Amino acid sequence: MMTAWRGDHGNIMKVGDICSSLVISVPRSAFVADAAALMKRHQVGALLVTADDGASGVGIVTDRDLVLHALAVSASPGSVAVEQVMSREPACVSREADLRQALAVMREGAFRRLGVKDAAGNIVGLLSLDDVMQVIASDLVSVANLLATAREREHASAMALASGT
Repeated sequence: MMTAWRGDHGNIMKVGDICSSLVISVPRSAFVADAAALMKRHQVGALLVTADDGASGVGIVTDRDLVLHALAVSASPGSVAVEQVMSREPACVSREADLRQALAVMREGAFRRLGVKDAAGNIVGLLSLDDVMQVIASDLVSVANLLATAREREHASAMALASGT
């Protein structure tokens, strides 16, 4: 059984096991309105920001960045470039990093999302707190089911003893 800390084979779960491999990108010169439209279209909360030639990731922009750094200061989403509100050089972890390492990076930097890199250093995924919470929630459901089963067995055993069987 896969848990938040152990993968299918009992090894510590790797970031690559749970991260989203859907990485939508936006050029850094695009406007905030374009980024918001991409997020809505793909139902994501973060975009990889690329150099204008699309060749490399230069940052990350989140829905929170759009609100706090553009909309909340009354800037027009059609006149503010993504590069003005993005986080430069986003925190990243290897796809092979274990979940505990990724959570430590998130905690230390107060990040809600991390870029996930392959062995060549390319960003190939994003790990969000939502991804982590889905795994933990699944584990909690498993624990609750285990407790319910144990409780049912104990009740059945007590009833059998009470009836003398």
